[in-house]
Amino acid sequence: MTRQFLLCVLLIFWSCVSLSAAEWRGITPLHSSKTDVVRLLGNPKTEGKYVSSYEFENEFVDVYYASGPPCGDGLTNGWRVPRDIVTSIRVTPKIELTLDSVAKDLIGYRRSTDPTNVKRAYYVDDERGVHYTVRVDSQASIQYVMSVDYLPTRNDDRLRCFANRSLGDTSGFPPFETYGSVSLTKRNTILDNFAIQLERDKELKGIIVAYTTRQTRAHVALRLAQSARKYLLVTRRVKSNRIVAMAGGRREEVMVELYLVPRGAAAPSR
Repeated sequence: MTRQFLLCVLLIFWSCVSLSAAEWRGITPLHSSKTDVVRLLGNPKTEGKYVSSYEFENEFVDVYYASGPPCGDGLTNGWRVPRDIVTSIRVTPKIELTLDSVAKDLIGYRRSTDPTNVKRAYYVDDERGVHYTVRVDSQASIQYVMSVDYLPTRNDDRLRCFANRSLGDTSGFPPFETYGSVSLTKRNTILDNFAIQLERDKELKGIIVAYTTRQTRAHVALRLAQSARKYLLVTRRVKSNRIVAMAGGRREEVMVELYLVPRGAAAPSR
C-alpha cells in the first residue's frame, strides 16, 4: 500500500511538472541560480564545477550550470548568462513510469527513434524546452520514461552567445552537452544522444573537446576525446569525417564538451 501510495503521489507530481514548461520544482533554466537550487533542493549529494547531482527517493537529478563569464569563452559558456546560472536539468526516475502517465499532452512534441536502438525514442518540444527519453516496449505498446531534460525554451534563443556570430566561427556555438568524471554507462548515454542529433541533421558535424587537470598529463585529454570518438564511430556508426576529437588544455577538473556545428565551421584552435 505504501509503495502504491508513493507511486500515485509521484505520478501526480510528474504530471504537474510536465505541464510547467522547462521549470522543475521552481527551477528554470537560464533564470534560476545555484543559490536558488540549494535553497529549493538543499545541498547536492555530489558536486562538480558545473553540475550538482541529487538523489531523492524516486529520482536522480543533475543540475548543470553556466561556467561564465557571459559569452566570455564560447567553449565553456554558450549562453549570455552569468556563472552558476542553471542551463539545464536532467531527471532520471528510479521506478518505472509510463510516458502517458507523466506527459498528458504530447501535442507539439517531435518524436524520433534511435536509429541503432528501436527500443529507445525521443520526444522533444523546443518551445517549452522539454525532452523525454523513453524505452519502448513494443509488445505491450508501452513507453517508459528513462529521463526528462528541462532545457532553455525557444524564447531563450535570444540569450545564445552565437546569435550574432558567423556560422563559420565555432567559438560562438554553445556546447550541446558537457560531462565530467561520470560512469561509462552515463557517458555512453550522453554520446548516444549526441549521435542522434548528428543522424537527424546531416549538415552538422560533431566536435569533442576534452580537458584535464593541472595534475594530469596533457595527453590524457586527447585520449578521453579519442575514446568518445571511437564509441561514436564503432558503436553508433557515425562517419569518421563528421567527428573531430581534440584536447582543449587544462582546467580545475576533467571535462569533456560536445559541440554540434555546421560542416563548414572549423574546429576551434587551442
